[in-house]
Amino acid sequence: MRRPAAALLCATLAAGTACVGPRSAGRAQPAAAAALDPGLPPERAARGPSDPWPALARALRARRLLDGGAEVEALLAAAGAAPTGPLATLAVRRLAELGEESPARAAQVDAGVARLLAGGLRGVTAFRARVARALAAEAQGDHAAAARFRAENGAVSAWTVTGPWSELRALDFDRPVPPESGSVPDLAPAPAGLPAYPTRTIPAPDGTFALEGEPPGGDVYALVSDAALSRGGRYLLAVSTAASIRVEIDGAPVHERRAFAAWLPSVSYLPLELGPGRHRLVVKIARTDGAGSLSVSLARADGAPSDVAWSGPSPGDPPPPTPPPPPRAPRARPPPPPRGARGPPHGGAAL
Repeated sequence: MRRPAAALLCATLAAGTACVGPRSAGRAQPAAAAALDPGLPPERAARGPSDPWPALARALRARRLLDGGAEVEALLAAAGAAPTGPLATLAVRRLAELGEESPARAAQVDAGVARLLAGGLRGVTAFRARVARALAAEAQGDHAAAARFRAENGAVSAWTVTGPWSELRALDFDRPVPPESGSVPDLAPAPAGLPAYPTRTIPAPDGTFALEGEPPGGDVYALVSDAALSRGGRYLLAVSTAASIRVEIDGAPVHERRAFAAWLPSVSYLPLELGPGRHRLVVKIARTDGAGSLSVSLARADGAPSDVAWSGPSPGDPPPPTPPPPPRAPRARPPPPPRGARGPPHGGAAL
């Protein structure tokens, strides 16, 4: 019985020696790695220069083999092959995770994502790319660069906090509070025998706000911040929270999340169209997850750095006048088909 056990131990150690060692040796034996791990994604040939799937397969293989450097290069190749496709968003999200592994990996991620942004990323992909750069800068100890990347994403940097307005996070969530009507009071009433709660301005240098330090006897608050836009146009409002919130811009509701009613996504991206000038953002938040953390950004939909400047209004500051909607270019309609002509099969290309 001892000889088979010894032989099995030797075989196990030999297999371990084949896969544990310098990264270069592991890369030189892909066939041996595939034999040891039959679950590796197979290699595949690209169908063209804009086909991201082979690069994504290489990234999955590198992740399975614990080769972080090769995974970063493959993910960058996948995002660069089709920067407007859905796989680019997936790739930059994974790159944000890899950038927190070590300062060396963060430098590799930051340099690659910077090239992707220079190539013209748009929408959610550009937003996630700047998140990856901010996390990579923090991993390298460059907090000034991290703040700059968050500012390019339009992260809210200052809030005026009012409340608490109620102790009932679910029953009183729909009860109106003064900031929802446009006013910023200097005090919020407290239960009998307690002093009123003053309105205060809280900076958010890392783009995140939390109710952790607020009075424990209250659950419903209202956060207010004014956005000054120099250009206007199409934007992407990114909201990240696990709490119950209602978001309004210039008095119009744009997003709501009721954590007490259903399991809902904690991250939302909302397309908006805003004109240049000042706009007021109001967020009613109920402390649902304990900390009541919240992150809000107003990024440009075209992928350019955001042109927003945030400030917390003082009590009594009036809301900005309701701006007119930005002008839209008229849409050209195709001419009607001639009489008797047959339409495209299966309802056309859209179907």
